[in-house]
Amino acid sequence: MEAVPPGASIDPADKRVESELLAAVFGAYKDEWLDKDVFGYFEEPQYWPDLSGRRPCVLEGGRGTGKTTVLRGMSYQGQFARAEHNIGSVGEWKYFGLYHKIDAGRVTAMRGEELEEEQWIRLFSHYLNLILCDSLCGLLAWLEQHGIAVDLPAASCTAVAATLNLEPLASHQALAGAIRESLDHFESYVNNVADGGGPRLSMRGAPVERLIDSLREQTFFADRSFVFLVDEYENLEPYQQRVVNTLVKHTKPGWSWKIGVRELGWKDTSTLAASEWLEDPADYRRIPITSRFDDAAFRTFAAQVCSKRLQRLWSELAAAGREPRGGPDLERLLPGLSDEEEALALGVEKQILEVEPVLGRVARKLEMEAPTRPSPLTQYLILHWSETHPDEGGLDAVVEDYLRNPEKWSGRQVNYGRQALFSVREGLSGIRKYYAGWEVLCRLAGSNIRYLLQLVEQSILKGIVAGGELGDPVEPRWQTVAAFEIAEKNLRQLEGRSSEGAQLQRLALGLGRIFGELAARGARGAPEVDQFELGEERLSATEEDRLERLLREAIMTLALVRERSNKSQSPLEVKGDLYSLHPIFSAFFTFTYRRKRKMKLAPSVLLGLIDEPRRTLAPLIGDDPEDDSEHRGTAVEIAQIAIFEDDFDDPR
Repeated sequence: MEAVPPGASIDPADKRVESELLAAVFGAYKDEWLDKDVFGYFEEPQYWPDLSGRRPCVLEGGRGTGKTTVLRGMSYQGQFARAEHNIGSVGEWKYFGLYHKIDAGRVTAMRGEELEEEQWIRLFSHYLNLILCDSLCGLLAWLEQHGIAVDLPAASCTAVAATLNLEPLASHQALAGAIRESLDHFESYVNNVADGGGPRLSMRGAPVERLIDSLREQTFFADRSFVFLVDEYENLEPYQQRVVNTLVKHTKPGWSWKIGVRELGWKDTSTLAASEWLEDPADYRRIPITSRFDDAAFRTFAAQVCSKRLQRLWSELAAAGREPRGGPDLERLLPGLSDEEEALALGVEKQILEVEPVLGRVARKLEMEAPTRPSPLTQYLILHWSETHPDEGGLDAVVEDYLRNPEKWSGRQVNYGRQALFSVREGLSGIRKYYAGWEVLCRLAGSNIRYLLQLVEQSILKGIVAGGELGDPVEPRWQTVAAFEIAEKNLRQLEGRSSEGAQLQRLALGLGRIFGELAARGARGAPEVDQFELGEERLSATEEDRLERLLREAIMTLALVRERSNKSQSPLEVKGDLYSLHPIFSAFFTFTYRRKRKMKLAPSVLLGLIDEPRRTLAPLIGDDPEDDSEHRGTAVEIAQIAIFEDDFDDPR
C-alpha cells in the first residue's frame, strides 16, 4: 500500500521542519533520551501522594509506564527543575531525593563461582555503602555549586571515613574524592576477583547511617530527610535484593527508600535474616502502576503529558513562522469513529444489499407496518447472524425474529454489534478493523505512557507524510496504520528483550492468531474474547517450571498482562491469574483491545504454541454461542488453525 494517496502533492522540504520537531518532542519518549528536558514534561501521576510520603515504596510497572520519570522527578535535581530553578525553594523542601539507576553491567559482575554467596554479600554491601555515600556527597557538591554551603565538621568526615576504612579526612570534599577513588579501586578488584586480595570492607549500612546522622546535626538538614530512589531494581541479583531489603526493613529515622521495579522483577522479598521478609503495608507501600490507572484516570494523565508536548511543539513552530492550523487539542487531532461510522468505512453497505428487501417482505407476511430502516450495522448483524447460525432457519427466519423480538435484538446489538465489525472484511486485504481516536489509542497503550507517545507521534507523522498539514485531524486510516506498525515493531523486539525472547515471540504470535480467529468468527461465539486462564492439567515438574518461567518473562517484557486472581503478595499464581496479550498487539492481530471475556487454555497448549505451532490446536468457541464461561484448549470439539504462516495480513 502506498503511504501517500494518489494525487497528493508533497514537498519534502515543506514537511521536514514539522517532522523533525515532532520527532524531537514526541520521539524522545525514553527518559534517558530527554536528559534534563525530562523535567519540563513532568506531570504528577495520581499515585504521587502515596509515593511522596515518608514510608518506603515500591513502584511496580512494566517498561514505559513512567517509573524512571517519576523517580527522577523526586530527585533533588527534579525538584529544582520543577521549581523553575528557584534556589530559594530548596529551603522549603521536606526531603532530598537521591536517584540511582542499577547498572546491570556492574552488579552482575558480583556473582560467580570464584566466591561463596556469603562473600559476595559482603562485597555488595560495601559497594552499596560506597554508592549511597557518593550520592550524599554529590548532593553537598550540588548545594555548594548553587551557593548553599553545608560545612561538615572534620570530626564527622573522619568518622564516616573510618566506617569505610579510609584515612582521616578533614572536609566533605576530601571525603567525596576518597569515596570516588575507593569505588574505582573496588570495581577494578571485582573484575579480577579470582586473583585474590581485595579491599577492607565496611559494615552494611553503617557508613550511610553515620553520614546521614552527621548531616542532620547541621541546621540546614535538621528537619529534612533523605530518600534513596533506586531504579531498575530487577537488575539486582536475588542475594543483592536481600541486602537492600534488609536496609529497607531496618532503616533508621531520617532516610527512606523509593524503589522502581518491573512487575515480577522483585525476585526475593526476604532479608538476610532467617525467616524475615518485607511485607506490605507493614514495611513499605506497594504501588502497582497499571492497577492504579483505570481507563479514565490514565486518559486524564496521558492528556496532561501529551498536551504539554503539543503546546511546546506549537510554540516552536510558531516561533519558526509555521504555526499549525487549529489548537493542540488531542481529541480534535486524533478523531475516532463510532461503530456505525466504522461499519460504513469498512464497506458494510456492499454486503447488506439483500437484507432490506427481506425486511419488507417478512413485515408484509406478518402483516406488520414496514419497519424503520435499521442502520447498516444492524442489518449486517442480522445477515451475519443468519450465516453463522444456520440452525435458526436462514435470513427470513432471523429477520422475523428481529421484527418480533425488538428487545432481544437490542441486547444482541449491544453484545455483538462491535464484534460484528471484525468480520465485515474477513478474508479481504486492507484494513479489517479501525483503531483510531484519542480514547482508543489510550486503550491500546494499556496504561503505558511510552506506547502512547509512540502512537500519537506516528499517527501525526503519517498524517503529515500523507499530504496533510500539521494541526489537521489525522484520518482514522493513518492512525490504524500507525497502531499496526508499532504493534509489529514491539512484537519483533520481544526477541531481544529477554533470554527467552524467541519463545515469547512465538507465544505472542500463537495467542494473537487465536484471538484474531475468534474475533473474525464474530457472532458464532462469545463476543470479544481476549483473555485466558489456564485450565487444570497435570504437567511434569520440568514443564511446570518452564511454563512459570515463560509467563514471568512474558509479563516482565509486556508480551502479556495479567489480572491477579488474589490480593496476596505471592508474585505469580500460574493457575489462578487471568492473562491477555498486551493491548498494543491488538491492531496487528485484529482483535479487541477491551478486556471483555475469557477462555480457558490447557497449559500444554501454551507450550505447544512455542514448540509445535503448526500442529497445536487452537481453542475456539464452544457449542453454545451464548455461553462464554469456558472454552477449552484441548483436542475435543475445537478446530485446527494454522498459527505460523510465513506472511501476515497487512491492514495497509
